[in-house]
Amino acid sequence: MEFTFNSPKMARFAPSREELDSELEEDKQVLRRKRRQAVQRLGAQNAQKLYTRLLELAAAANVAELIAGDPHEYGGDRKGVYSLDLTKNQRLLFRPNHKKTPKTSAGNIDWKNVTKVVIIHIGGHLK
Repeated sequence: MEFTFNSPKMARFAPSREELDSELEEDKQVLRRKRRQAVQRLGAQNAQKLYTRLLELAAAANVAELIAGDPHEYGGDRKGVYSLDLTKNQRLLFRPNHKKTPKTSAGNIDWKNVTKVVIIHIGGHLK
């Protein structure tokens, strides 16, 4: 699955799909730097889980294939936002990033056909 970040701030400590997949030495150095920044920002346990969840996103063909991290869609005013747990009180939140969001016949997001997402939050609960 493809993923991007909605802010350059997140991209400073979270690796892109291309960086995760790369075997180039300069990209490995970038990953080490970003991992250190993630540990400083999120703590060691959350940083490790973040990298695990990003690898899982990269490996999945679509959102419906995600099984770890209590994957679920929010409801109410956050409908259309999907959540993956990093740890007990830390989350990775994303939404579809298609030109036309796949929908079911009932008008809901068809997560089985969502193959591109934008990560909108990494951290504690939103207020």
